[in-house]
This record gives sequence, structure tokens and C-alpha cells, in this order.
Amino acid sequence: MKKILLIAVAMCYGTVSLIAQEAKGIELSGLILSTDQTAVAYATVVAKYLKPPKISGTISDIDGYFKLQVPLAPDSIFVKCLGFTEKKMAFGEMGDTIFMEPRTSVLGEVVVKGERPTIQMRGSTLEVNVTGTTLAKESNLTDLLRKIPGLIANENGISTVEGFAPSFYVNGRKISSMSEIKNMDVKSIKSIDLDTSPGARYGSTEKAVVNINTTSFLEGTSLVGHTFLRANKRFTHDNSLDFSIKNKALRVFGGVAYSDYRRRSFQDITTELNKGETAISTKLDGVGHSEKEVDYSLGTEYSTDDDWEVGFKYNGSWSVQDLRTVSETAAQLLNGPDRISGDNLVKDKALTHHLNGYVHKDWSDKLISDLFLDFYLKNSDRAQQVSEHSSVTGDNFSKFDNGSSFSMLSVKPVFEYQITPKISSEFGGEFLRITGKSDRRTNGLKNSEYDTTETTWAGFGSLKTKIKGVNLQIGLRYENVQGRLENKIDPAQSLNPVSSNLFGDISASTYLGNTVHSVSLKNSVERPKFSLLNNYSYYSDHYSSQLGNPELKPAVSFQVQYKFLYKFLYLALSYTNTKDYIGNYFFTRPENPNQLLATWVNYRHNDRFQGVVNLSYSFDFYHPVLTSSIIFEKLRDERLNALKSLPLIYVDFNNNFDLPWNLNLNVEYQYRSNATSQIFTFSPVHIVNIGLGKSFLDGAIDVTLKCRDLFAGEIDKYHGSIGNIRFSQIDNQDRRSVSLDFTWRFNKTKDRYKGQSQNETINRL
Repeated sequence: MKKILLIAVAMCYGTVSLIAQEAKGIELSGLILSTDQTAVAYATVVAKYLKPPKISGTISDIDGYFKLQVPLAPDSIFVKCLGFTEKKMAFGEMGDTIFMEPRTSVLGEVVVKGERPTIQMRGSTLEVNVTGTTLAKESNLTDLLRKIPGLIANENGISTVEGFAPSFYVNGRKISSMSEIKNMDVKSIKSIDLDTSPGARYGSTEKAVVNINTTSFLEGTSLVGHTFLRANKRFTHDNSLDFSIKNKALRVFGGVAYSDYRRRSFQDITTELNKGETAISTKLDGVGHSEKEVDYSLGTEYSTDDDWEVGFKYNGSWSVQDLRTVSETAAQLLNGPDRISGDNLVKDKALTHHLNGYVHKDWSDKLISDLFLDFYLKNSDRAQQVSEHSSVTGDNFSKFDNGSSFSMLSVKPVFEYQITPKISSEFGGEFLRITGKSDRRTNGLKNSEYDTTETTWAGFGSLKTKIKGVNLQIGLRYENVQGRLENKIDPAQSLNPVSSNLFGDISASTYLGNTVHSVSLKNSVERPKFSLLNNYSYYSDHYSSQLGNPELKPAVSFQVQYKFLYKFLYLALSYTNTKDYIGNYFFTRPENPNQLLATWVNYRHNDRFQGVVNLSYSFDFYHPVLTSSIIFEKLRDERLNALKSLPLIYVDFNNNFDLPWNLNLNVEYQYRSNATSQIFTFSPVHIVNIGLGKSFLDGAIDVTLKCRDLFAGEIDKYHGSIGNIRFSQIDNQDRRSVSLDFTWRFNKTKDRYKGQSQNETINRL
């Protein structure tokens, strides 16, 4: 049957007849690109044998990929395509990417040229093609992601324009950390999908999902090394090495990474309490901020055939963070002035273990199942020592210790069933259990201790169909969450939160002429991090501290989105209403009215309106991308002062230039206007970044030199008020830097691991 099908395919495309395949042969596969990095579609690939004389062939798909099964190594390989110079090579010369030289055909004075569309839209998902576009010339994944409409990339990671941290998937597999993909070869990325209204399968807490689709590569051994060097007021370096060994049905992979991050920050804080009766001014000099982290992973996957796969992966990390802050505080009190000199030393330690597994089974052409298993363990300790000298009370030394231990177990079965050729379904369930302990000690005396448990049972289902040119998706998810926050010091203050929620989503998209329109509705929930509930406490000085809030409730949101796409123009409009919005709060206590306390509370609700416009076009060697957004939010609560709400205007103008000698120059300008967020009003920020990148040895080596925040404009300045408190702050986090990014790759193998991680839950721990 396979032989008949192969012959039929070859005849349909006008290629040569294919020879019969042996059970154990050689698979020839790869990617065909033009020398300008665009995909070569429908190219003929022919494997030729001299003795006995025979040939075998296939056709590349629309993205330039091809796959050909042959019984023996051929003597030579030919690649032909209209508009390109024919290419001939020996079998040993063939790599996983074949470059072809364009041959321009001129008819009179008319040159016919086709260009593959970069952006498409299906439902609430924005699909951005990388292969065959100028995006394939980016030197690293971070620079590529910042050009996806709706995404922002900075030193803190990747976020949506709305400020949400998306979950990342690679070929449908959820990853546990960005370190898994930071070394990915951009040329191996086929497309990137951004869904800002993810459906029922992803969970009620997901705000955005990024799925990176990669190409298939040959079997063998792969090594990828990465070194990142950065200098600001301190020197930072990251180093990693990943390996993969793949042979037939078995693949073993893993890696190790070491990061040493350092910076020096400065803060000026002014606070007025009790309607100006108390004025406190503090200058913080972060003379030493150092964070060291070691990450390691090891995994395997095994597939007996195309219908059955199983995989397991372990990854762990160890980190230690030192923060030493020298402060000078001047306080003007009712009973006179006070000056405090402080030396604050904080050491955070964390150890994590994460075991992930999956079982995949194709039961038939219509039914597919996956079983995902997840176990996570985290132990963390914070030791804080504060030495203070007060002009009123003299010398004071305090020691604070925070400790916590959390574990998570998750089991998630998922089924996909094709009801009809036009209707597909997805359904499944989820069990999630979290247990933890945390405590806080002041000068050796335990003053806080909690035992935490949270059990979630969930079921979900969704349907996808196409009706008269309209792509339609409907999803529904039910969650029952039973929690217990046991106060070991004061059992009467224990809490037993229980919630049962029904979450739904619906999205539709259609073509109207050359335009694409999409509408989606979704409700979701944001559950507070466990650290905010109990032990996230920090002592700044005698006049300022930070506390957790065990009474925080989940925040439930409803969102409606509209998206529009026309060639190089992308527009998105959204409105979000959040009940029990979680935000910052400041207060004082009657027994100590001169001490400012910071925490988090649930505000009654928050309204948020947003518009995003993205323009991307290519002018020969110049490829500009302009992203602009406007965000207006209004926080409503009885505790708030009258606050004028100012919209945030964000502009990112990204300019790429293709220079001689295969150099790529990037110049980026970012602007954030003065705006109101929660109870804060921020001042404008201007940022200029410039980078120069080059690839060597057909993409095996990438080098990028970058200057970030060239004119030192990224300094946060903001002020706010709530109740009887007014404050302002200047925050310089030492973001201006020069960096060198170096990545090398030896061979490439396909990453097909399909395990999924409970990232949103892990982030809560």
C-alpha cells in the first residue's frame, strides 16, 4: 500500500517514479531555502543511483520541507525548481538545510515576484510565519519574539502588551522554563502562534499562550552551547550546554546551565503619613545584588511506532540570591526628627525538583489520547539581617527568617476526537493537589506558621468547526477548588476557602475579502501566589515593612476581544472586567502610626480597555516593525482616593537592516507615556536599544553585540496616594548595559517531547 501511495504522489506532481521501499532504509529530510532565507516551495528532490541505474524523488511542501525514504545511500542528489539554479550534491554533502540560488526571469520590463504572508489569523490565535520571511534572519529567539504583535521582550522576560506572562509551548509541548528554548535556532522555527484568549484545555488561569512550531531534523547527536556576557555597573554571565541523542525510536536529552546575575540599584523614596504629620525620606543604595543559579535536566522519550509514545523528564535548580542595601532615612515626626543609617543583608536560597511525564496514544485516525503527569517540589529559605543606627533610639540589630516547602501533584488526561471531517472535539479532566508549610521567625522567635493544602478537580471540553467560511471554537471548563490555610499560631484565624466555577470561551474568525476578522469572549481566574498569602514579609527599616495577606481571594475576569488583519496591518481591541482585583495596598496601624506597611488586597473591580496596532513591512534590505498600544484602566474601590486615570501609550519602533557580509543591524526605540496603573502614576520613559548580529557556518554559530538603554532612559519614576498616605519613588534598576551573546550548535535533532507542566501553578509556589 505504501508503494502504491508513493507512486501516486510522484505521478501527481510530475516527478519520477519512486522505487519500492525496504522496511529499514534511510530517511532524507530537510529544508530548502533561497539564499535570501525564503522558503522554496514545490522543489523536486531526486536521489540518483548509478548501479543499478535508478532514481527516487519527492516534492518540498509550501514551507520548503521535504522527506524521502530510500533503501540505500544514493550516489548523488539533485534539487530543481522553476526560478532557481539546479543544485547537485553528493549524499555526504547534504545538510539539513539546502540553499538554492535564485534565477530571475524577466519578461520585458516586468519582474514577477511572490512573497509569503507573514501573519495569519485563525480564531483568537495569531499565526506568524517565520520560515521564508525576514524573521528567519533574527539571531536569537528573544529578538524574534519581540517582533510578534502583542508581545514585549525585556530583561525581565517575555510578556504580552497587557503585562501578562504567557505560557510557552514547543510543538504543542508545554515547557517549564524559558531556559529550555533560549538557545533555540531561529532558522529551525517554522511559525509562532500567539493566543490571547486560550481555550478550556489550557486552564482557567491562562491569560496568553505562545506555541513555537519547529521543523524536523535528522537523527543523530546534537550539542548546543550558549554564553551571554553583560556589563552594567556589575558584570553578568550566563552559560549553558544542551545535548540530544536520537536514534530511531529512542531519544535521550538534557543539559546544564549556570547563571551569575549582578546589578547595582538605587532608590529614592519619599512618604507622607497622617495627612503630612509624618514625613519620611529614604535613599537606598543596592551596593550588591547577586543571584547565582544552576539548572540541570535529563529526559528520555521512546516511541515503538507512530501510534505510541512515552516520555519522562527531570529538571532541577539551585539558586542563591544576595541583596545588600545601605540606606539613609530622614524622618520628621510630631515629637521631633530622626535619622537612621541602615545596613540590610538578605540571602534567599531555593531548591527545586520537577518530574514530568506523558503517555501518547493514537487509537485510530479519529481518536488520540494523552496522559500528563507532573510532580514539583520547592524548598526556600530567606535570612535577613538588619543593622540600624537611630539618632533617637540608638543601635538596633534584628534577624528575620522565612522558610517554606511546597509540593504539587498533577494528573491530566486529554482526548481528541474527530467527529466529522469539519468538526473536532477535545475533552479531558485534571486533578491537582498542592501541600505546603511556611513559617516566619523574628530574632529566633516564631511569630507566623501556616500549613497549606489546595485540591482542584476539573473537567473540560471544546468543539472546533468551520461553518460557511467561519472558524468557530467553543469551550467549557468546570473547576472545584477546596483549600485549607491553617494558622498554627492562632487556629481561630485559619481559613477554608472553597470555590466552584464554570469558565467558558468562544471565538470566531472569518475572511472578508482580503481582511480577517476575529471575535472572542472568555472568563478566567487569577489565584494569588502562596507567598502573598502568608510568608512574603520583608523588613525595610524602622519606618517601613512588607506583609503577606492570608485573606486574599481569587480574582475573576471577563474579557471580550476583536482582532483585524489586513496584509501588513494588525489591530486588536479588548475590554476586561476583573472582580476582586489583586493589587498593592499601603496602610498604618494605630499602635504604630509612623510605620508604613505594604501588602496586597482585593479591590472591588477593575476595568481595562486596550487597543494594539502593529505594522510590519519589508523594503528590500530594511524591515521595520511598528507596534503601538493604548491602555486605559480604572480601579474602583471605596478605599481609593479620587485619582485621575491617565491612559498608557506604548510605542515600539523596531528597525532591522540587512547589511553586507551577512550582518544584521537592529535599532529599537521604545516609549511609555505617563500613565496610571492601580494606585500609581508613572512618568514617561524613553529607551533606545541597538544591536549587531552575524551568523557563521550556515547558522551553526550566532554572535550578537547589543547596547541596551543606550541613553539611560529606563528609570521608573512614580507617585501615588491611598487613605492618609502619599508617596513618590525614583527607581533605577541599572538596566543600561552592553552584552555579547554567543551561541554555537553542532547538528540538530527534533525536539518532540510532549510532556506538559503546570507552569501557572508552579509560579504560585
